[in-house]
Amino acid sequence: DEQREKIQAFQEGNRQKNWTAMGQVRSEMFALRRMYNADQVDANAIAEQQKKLDEARRLILKSRIESHNQVEAVLTPEQRKQFRQYGPQWLQESEQ
Repeated sequence: DEQREKIQAFQEGNRQKNWTAMGQVRSEMFALRRMYNADQVDANAIAEQQKKLDEARRLILKSRIESHNQVEAVLTPEQRKQFRQYGPQWLQESEQ
């Protein structure tokens, strides 16, 4: 029960943290779409906008990995093994 509560707290914290970042991703995507649909398409502006979008996505990815690590830290070795069976594909392949 204690583990479950800690994990749920991690997940809720991660959700709250990423909520703003997910909104930023949507905003950056909207701006990028507008640039592509403009009468005059500016390659440099699009490249800069893509950087903004990539950075927002990178922050979300980093947060997800940090959350994953927090969850693993409260698990026993056996639970970690089971947890990794449901992890990302790249993690599963490294275990084999």
